[in-house]
Amino acid sequence: MSETVYELEQEFLAYVKRKEALNEALNLVYWDIRTGIPKKGATARSLVIEVLAEDIFKLEVSEEMAALLQHSRHIKTS
Repeated sequence: MSETVYELEQEFLAYVKRKEALNEALNLVYWDIRTGIPKKGATARSLVIEVLAEDIFKLEVSEEMAALLQHSRHIKTS
């Protein structure tokens, strides 16, 4: 493992920030639905929900996330 602890931490934080940004976008779409979107917009919003939810899921179960978590297990804290 040639990356430093700091580099791994920054990579992990960037990954989590991306996931959280997608979650925020998804929450905005849900809010839009709850506050009464036009009926003609429901299909488009459903597609947005599908795409965002799929992207979030892929981030959560990705090989990259697994690798970041695996690397974090080997970090020794003093």
